[in-house]
Amino acid sequence: MAELKMPNINKIMITGRLTRDPDVRFTKSNQVVVNFDIANNHVFRDRTTNEWKKLTTFVRVTLYGSLGDRVKEKLHRGTPVFIEGRLQEETWTTSDNQQRKAYKIIGSKIQIMEKSVEYADAVIEKDEDVPENVEPENNHNDNEELDDLPF
Repeated sequence: MAELKMPNINKIMITGRLTRDPDVRFTKSNQVVVNFDIANNHVFRDRTTNEWKKLTTFVRVTLYGSLGDRVKEKLHRGTPVFIEGRLQEETWTTSDNQQRKAYKIIGSKIQIMEKSVEYADAVIEKDEDVPENVEPENNHNDNEELDDLPF
């Protein structure tokens, strides 16, 4: 049987609103790292009850280097964004020795979807390589709740 040759594609596109102000950090080599979460809503009609329902998905996003540097001051809680990037798995151990796993998006392009003239049709893309194997930050808090979401 012939071996199936399949390309390795890892690309995601998503829109949403920031659920909190971005967290801006710097690596040891002084590269900017911007972390934030977005909420994406999927509205659908439940076929059994015929009622409209909303399913919200929360996604962590990380922007590196000049991409993060160019948008860090423009992003705030509630900002609508369009993100393109790739999925990356993040694993960590909690304080009570439980293994956790989550997926985040490593952004390669961001478009701020605000209606203001300043951001109209502004697409910001990376202009350098995004690191492939970045050590994930352990900034999860199991007791952290997302309160007062912007939608």
